[in-house]
Amino acid sequence: MTEEPGFKHRGQRWVLVALSILPNVTGAILTFIYFTFIESGLRPEGWSFDYRTSILFFLIIMGIVFAGTTVLGYKHRGSIWKNLGGYWKESDPDALRSVLSEFMNLPFRTAALTLLGWLSAGICYVLLPLFFQELAGRPWPSTIRLFAAIVFIGAPFSVVVVYFLMEWWVRREMQKLFPTHLLASVPKSVRINVLPKMLVVSLLIGIVPVSMVSYVTLSLIHEINAGHVSISSFLSNMPLVIGFLLSLGVLAAIRLSTLVAQSVSRPLRQVSSAMEQISKGDLNVSVAVVSNDEIGALAEGFNKMVEGLRERDFIRDTFGSYVSPDVASEILKAPDTLNLGGELREVTILVSDLRRFTSLSASVSAETVVRLLNRYFERMVDIIMMHGGTIDELMGDGVLAFFGAPRRVPESQLRAVHCAVTMQRAMSDLNRELKQTVPEVYFEAGDSVPPSGRRLTGQLQGDLTMGIGINSGPLVVGNIGSEKRKKYGAVGSPINVAFRVEKQTGEGEILITHEVYSRVAGVVEVVAVPDVELKGIDTPMTLYRVVELKGIGGMTPLSEV
Repeated sequence: MTEEPGFKHRGQRWVLVALSILPNVTGAILTFIYFTFIESGLRPEGWSFDYRTSILFFLIIMGIVFAGTTVLGYKHRGSIWKNLGGYWKESDPDALRSVLSEFMNLPFRTAALTLLGWLSAGICYVLLPLFFQELAGRPWPSTIRLFAAIVFIGAPFSVVVVYFLMEWWVRREMQKLFPTHLLASVPKSVRINVLPKMLVVSLLIGIVPVSMVSYVTLSLIHEINAGHVSISSFLSNMPLVIGFLLSLGVLAAIRLSTLVAQSVSRPLRQVSSAMEQISKGDLNVSVAVVSNDEIGALAEGFNKMVEGLRERDFIRDTFGSYVSPDVASEILKAPDTLNLGGELREVTILVSDLRRFTSLSASVSAETVVRLLNRYFERMVDIIMMHGGTIDELMGDGVLAFFGAPRRVPESQLRAVHCAVTMQRAMSDLNRELKQTVPEVYFEAGDSVPPSGRRLTGQLQGDLTMGIGINSGPLVVGNIGSEKRKKYGAVGSPINVAFRVEKQTGEGEILITHEVYSRVAGVVEVVAVPDVELKGIDTPMTLYRVVELKGIGGMTPLSEV
């Protein structure tokens, strides 16, 4: 983070203190009120002791316990405040994770400190009357009952409420205080899973109130049978006892159920929202891991999944820059396709090559050559991919592309011819652009010297031109090579023929073989070039120079471009 964390603000410290103290004070007061003013009317001793003395005794014990827990709590929280106040200065990732772990442990440690305070209060109620019988203000049996109530009723409710309140606050503040990358995984902290939390809350809100009402009722019935409590006293005071206990039980059930539900539903809603963003194609999302339970593990797993998706897309995009995106996609979708092997498939081959570029590259700087080639390939590759072609090789200033492998495409011959026509038409715009970006390559035919001021052998007079040859036939396509070095490619004589045909093209020409022409004769206007002898082929061939595509948008003949 670039600025000091907000946790150093005094207001947040007071919120933390309030969340840890108020539930305990409330629970202690309610417990005292019940056993001092409500339950006492049902007991044999009745109202036989001094309530003012009992209240004083309660306040003394509260003061002792509060002082002890405050000292321990301040010592513990002070360490956390100090670490949080300076953690943004840390550069060690392990140190930052340690601060986060310490902060995430706040709910557990505060709950443990709360339990210690309640146990201390219960022990005080048992031991102090031994030394200050008059100050205690109540008989020994009542003190024992109060101890049991503190330990088995007041303490569990207060501890659980404090834990869930602190957990809610810590989860909210973590996302404000710590950078996103620290909240991508579950830090080391005390792990309390969702199931134990829900079981404890369910037992508290489902069993304790009913058990208390049942215990009070049965014990009083026993007292009535023993003649220690009158029936009239029981009937007059029992509704107040039951109403008080049930009211507290309902309020505690509502609050605890809300806290438990929020501890589960809020993180799940964040995951659901992030999943919706992913479904829309946005992978720049993550879920803050703010708990060390199954929900936190789910959020961490979700973040790892998103990171994997980002890595997959990065690999696909990066890999697709070196091989065809179709090949990269096929490999990522089906890793089994990496196995060596192939299949026989009818494929159309397109070979293109720039004219006079070899001599040009020897007369200008390497930086200029690369800049020119990059712009040329950028334009041509886009066109080939737009027509469903697969780039197999970028060879110097030439391109070898397949139509029909690895992805099957209908009418691969027509696609290849249409692609070639589009590529030739794009050369006019490309030349105009290159004249602006690399003017040192061009000079007009009538100029005595190029714009650079000195004549360089091989510089272009006129425009950069390209020849394209297209052939079609059965090829073996698949993964070729060895387990250490392999590539997706094609093998077969039709490829050799395509290269030979391209060598016969003139500037700005497209030549196709009879195998291609037989599939596109109805939509292409050509000029036959008979008896062409190709190197390595004994029988002369008839080639066809593409003049115009018919029925596809009324295109201008290539000769007029």
